[in-house]
This record gives sequence, C-alpha cells and structure tokens, in this order.
Amino acid sequence: MSDIIQYDKPFKTYEEQIERLKNVYKLEIRNDKFAKYALSTFSYYDLINGYKELFMVDDIFREGITIEYLMYFYLYDKEFQNLIFRYSLFIENSFKTKLAYVISEDFGVSQDDYLENKNYSYSYKNKIFLYKVKDDIFRHSSKLDKDGNRIYMQQPTKHYSLYHNHIPPWILLKNVTFADAISLYKLLKKEQKQKVSGTMLSCELSVNDKTAFLIPALDLIRNYRNVIAHNLKFVTYNCPKYRLPFNITKNILDDEIVLNNHKKLYDVYACIIAIYVLIDNTFMKMMFFNDIVRVMNLNKFQISGINDIFNKISDDYLEITNVKNILSYFLVYVSKSLPIRHPFL
Repeated sequence: MSDIIQYDKPFKTYEEQIERLKNVYKLEIRNDKFAKYALSTFSYYDLINGYKELFMVDDIFREGITIEYLMYFYLYDKEFQNLIFRYSLFIENSFKTKLAYVISEDFGVSQDDYLENKNYSYSYKNKIFLYKVKDDIFRHSSKLDKDGNRIYMQQPTKHYSLYHNHIPPWILLKNVTFADAISLYKLLKKEQKQKVSGTMLSCELSVNDKTAFLIPALDLIRNYRNVIAHNLKFVTYNCPKYRLPFNITKNILDDEIVLNNHKKLYDVYACIIAIYVLIDNTFMKMMFFNDIVRVMNLNKFQISGINDIFNKISDDYLEITNVKNILSYFLVYVSKSLPIRHPFL
C-alpha cells in the first residue's frame, strides 16, 4: 500500500479560508457572511492570488485592505477589461474584412488561388513561416477524412464547402484566429501589405509608417485580448515585444501632449491608443470615448454603503495601471478631435 500523499494545497472550507485570511495574511474581514459570498462567487485565487503583489508586503495585506475592497477592485478590473475586449473584437473584424478584400482583389476568391505560396513571403523575420501559418489556418477550420479529403467543420466555412464551389477569403478568415490573420498579413508581399495598412489607417502618413504602426498595434491589441480571454493577470501586464513606435504614434495623433512623454508605449495606455487609432468610424470613436469615461467614473455612482470604497478603488486602479494622469490627456484630445457631424454626410 502506497504512502498517503500530503498535498501542499489541500481543500479548505470557506470558513477555513476566511480564518486563514484573517490570522495568517491579516486581511481585514468584518463580516464573515460577506467574505463567504465573495470567496464562493469570485474564487479565492482571483481575489487573493490575483492581486497579492499589489496589496501585500511580505505576505501580509497592507493596512486598510479589506475583503470588500478586493471584491470591488476585482469588479472594477473586469469592467475595464471588458472595455478593451469589446473594442478589440471590432478591430479584429475590421482588420480581417480589409485583409480579405485585398487578398481577394489581388489573388482571387478560391482558396487554391489566394493561398498559393507565390503570393507570400516564405517567412517574416525568420520567425513566422508561411507553411506553419497555412497549417494552423486549416487545422482550426477543417480536418482530413480517411481518404485525405479536407472536411470543413466550422460555420460559415462548412456551409461554403458544401454548397458553393469555393471558399472566399472573407469566409475562411471568419474561422481563422486573430493571431493567424495577423501572421498572414505579415507574410504578404510589400504591395498588398501596404494596401491593407492604407485601408486600416486613413491618416496622412507614408505607407511604410502605416505598416510600421499597424503591425505592433495589432499584436498589442491581440495580446491584451488574450490576457483578458484567458483570465490572466491584467492590471500589471505589459508587452514590450510590441511597443508602438513613438514618433509615428505622435505623428498619427498630431498632438504630442496626448503622449505626455509616455515613451513606454507597450502598456494598457498604448493598447487604448492603438484601439482608438484603428477605429475608423467617428461614432465608434465616440462610443469608445464614452465607455472610457463611464468606467473611470464608476465611483460617481451613488450606491449606498460603497461609494467611498469605489472612490479609492478608481484612484488606485488608474494609478496601478499607470494611466491615471495620461488618460486625462487622451480624453481631452479625443473630445477636441471628434467632429460632431456624421462622418459620411
């Protein structure tokens, strides 16, 4: 008979979790019933482990940090993440639509034609390879039957494979991941790459500068979206690998004040700027602006008993994410730059 394993993370009841938080980690818990609700609804890991590097010193919670604070901080964090996630979906759809247009215009509407190797570079910076991207595209949308025939499994690609004689790029890209769509764009020849970047960015820039901005902007948005989708730590996340080019970003915004010498253009503020720049519709820009203002001002809601704690959470969150001061410059910039009339009238 084997020895009984003593697991280092044994099951603990909510009552045991609460006692540990009180006595070991010195978290302020005045109401055990509320603490049990918070732990049973949002999980110990998300509330405690998710924010411990922010609010603990030597494994002890800082004075004044309560279970109520952690729960409402978590909710504020999720509201901010939802804002980024929602508009990242819009950017992804816009990008795929424009990418599909250029590919079909220049290479045709059949997958046998527009995915031909001759239309793309073999690799991008010797890191992304065409054959791997094509493998991923087909792996996510289809499988091979026993006779080696490709069977498309996801809609709408499945419908087109059954009832039409080709699968156009605007359909296939519906079942392609954001990452693979970006990789396919990177592998395009210069002419097609510049066409896509030209349609994604309507500002007065050279085509080379547009491409130089678009690539890290898409990757930055995608990475933040992935962090949110997989419920990873968002508040302190940044992505130096996909830094926005400072001078090009400054030229796009045509207002250096909005950057406020913010050279670290690979954080959540850079992601906000990237989304704003790539939104190509005035109404959507205004929606984005209004949603940022709404989230920043959640502490203005007069909710009995928690208004004071939301005041502190709002200030703390914006301070921790390093956007407290510079975000105000962005909002002033947007409010001045957005025209009132409809963009197409």
